[in-house]
Amino acid sequence: MHTNSNEPAPVENPQLIKLNIDMMSERRTKIIWFLFLAVVIFFYILTLAVPPAISTAVASYRDCPVDGPVNNDECLAFNVNSHPTFIGVLSGVNEYNNFFLLEMQPVRNESGGGYKTTDIGVSLSFNFTLNYVTSKSHVVQEVLLPEKNHLINFKCTRGQRLCESKMILYLPRIQRDAYQVIIKITNTDEVSWMVQDIQFRFIYMYQKYAQYLLILKYMFFFVSVIALLLYYKFLKKINPSDRIFEQKMLLVLSIALVLFNDPFFAVTLLYPSFLSALFSTVFVTSFYCLLLLFWLCQFERICTENDKKGTKTMKPWKVVLILVVWFTLVISYTILSYTYQQDPATNYESEDEGTYQIFKVFSILLVMIVVGVLVNYYVNFCRVWNTRIGRHKNFFFFSTYFIFCTFLFIFTGSLTVYNNDGNRVLIVISVTNMYIFFLQYFYGPSIEGIKESNEFQRYERERLYKQYEYFNDDGMELSFDGEEQQAQAQPALPPPPPPALQGYQGEEEEHKA
Repeated sequence: MHTNSNEPAPVENPQLIKLNIDMMSERRTKIIWFLFLAVVIFFYILTLAVPPAISTAVASYRDCPVDGPVNNDECLAFNVNSHPTFIGVLSGVNEYNNFFLLEMQPVRNESGGGYKTTDIGVSLSFNFTLNYVTSKSHVVQEVLLPEKNHLINFKCTRGQRLCESKMILYLPRIQRDAYQVIIKITNTDEVSWMVQDIQFRFIYMYQKYAQYLLILKYMFFFVSVIALLLYYKFLKKINPSDRIFEQKMLLVLSIALVLFNDPFFAVTLLYPSFLSALFSTVFVTSFYCLLLLFWLCQFERICTENDKKGTKTMKPWKVVLILVVWFTLVISYTILSYTYQQDPATNYESEDEGTYQIFKVFSILLVMIVVGVLVNYYVNFCRVWNTRIGRHKNFFFFSTYFIFCTFLFIFTGSLTVYNNDGNRVLIVISVTNMYIFFLQYFYGPSIEGIKESNEFQRYERERLYKQYEYFNDDGMELSFDGEEQQAQAQPALPPPPPPALQGYQGEEEEHKA
């Protein structure tokens, strides 16, 4: 048999099926909000058990021997006038310490340089050498970084002895058990009247904190994989034509969340390299850029599209803008990672690193443009608040809370490469994951929605089956019951929606009114 070329085309369900977010009564809404806040509070309380992120070793020059340069682990500072050469040793470390960095902090001279009345700037010029040494005898085994000259500017505030502290060395991977740092100040005569001494501070990751990070990241990785599979399982229960923009975009975000939790984190943490840093940067940047694209489309959608499945808010300029943001962020952090791999003593605040600074500033400006567009959508949504359906209002409230928390974390902490605050890491990772998990629940099809989709699908199949025209072996045109009939050119009209869908249609008409 063969079908007639004039057979009727399938008709898509014109109505929105019910999602979990639509079935939330006032009581259930309160429970969901309480549950989310309770989870966030739980993770805040859990931060009390987070092990210290970094270990430091620091001492005043007064603890140093007065008859020569420092050559032991416990004295990490020197007097500018007495000991212009600093020799510090960091020993007893391994790959679980992940990295180490060295900070320098001048101490002002109280008897000169306008200590109580003047803010000053101090420029320290020094030669820097990094060696691998034996852990006990401190015998040099290998020169890791040959002597190189650096110049760094420090700001000193009047009335305060300690000037600002700056990083002068960042080693992203620890491969030895002991390191020796030699620093020779070359402009002692110029700064001795302003600076009395200089403090040095070795900073490296605490081993228990590295183990904590591994547990945290992989816990959320496996949970996000399970959440993705469950979300996709329920999404498959409804007809593809019934899926809305939010559900499709959430599927993409759910996959990006799995990568955000980084399945290769153990390699990145314990055996860092330029390639592992690049993958980690791409994973994190891709997730947040996709999230920004989702917000740009969704916040416009809730303002202009009340009850449509598809969307016209995925505009080319938004995609291009987010692609440029992604490119600049990846390039800037790739430059950062590569440069530290080549020269651990690079300092971006004082040295001329033009390419990195350009990409960094440009990416910040682009992100601020995105924030400005989102604020505009916020204002527009408030203007049309009374005409919006319930799911849009719930999304607005929930996402606003998450965005507030995210920007609060960003603007209350340092964004430098060596920021390893365990409390902040726990909160950012947990809240980001919980946001996507709750959206998966909100936009997952409800039991009623699955029934509606299946009922319409069955109803549509029966309609099409009854209107197909078949031909027998003699070429005679037959109807479904086998009786002869004449070909009808009149197109078939779609049937009225099943009773299960009529109530929801009336609800949408009330929102439109």
